[in-house]
Amino acid sequence: MGVARRTISADPERARLALRTGEDTVRQAMTEMRHLLEVLRTDGEPKS
Repeated sequence: MGVARRTISADPERARLALRTGEDTVRQAMTEMRHLLEVLRTDGEPKS
């Protein structure tokens, strides 16, 4: 996110792109973390 902060006044479009990329990356990481936690929670438990 530092790129966005440094470039927002000089190149607002590049700053928006950097922020969107960061948001997408965080969203994907959270989705993967939720999936991993779900796997860990159900590992070894009998399926109903």
